[in-house]
Amino acid sequence: MSDYPHIEERSERFYVKGKRVSIITLAYVWDQGASPEAIAQKFSALTYAEIYAAIAFYLDHQELINQQAAEDDAEFEAARLAQRTANPAFFADMEQRIAVLRAREATSVS
Repeated sequence: MSDYPHIEERSERFYVKGKRVSIITLAYVWDQGASPEAIAQKFSALTYAEIYAAIAFYLDHQELINQQAAEDDAEFEAARLAQRTANPAFFADMEQRIAVLRAREATSVS
């Protein structure tokens, strides 16, 4: 990590050193087309040096960061599915409420 003084590894994931912002999060924003200036506005706790270091780290380790992001997405999806399976009545009720709200919204827009 000496090549990247603004980056640290915690719990097998990479973060801006001393901050709660993960490289995965910054990589997502960067891949969505955000400029370093736009990233600085979204993450005001970061300096430009930290933002550019994070982008450089991501670009140098893109395959690893993308793999970790995919693992995190799969873990989230498994947890979401487990919740839906464990609480089907709750989710059915929520889906019905959302449908009612959307119908009401569509009616008021017309």
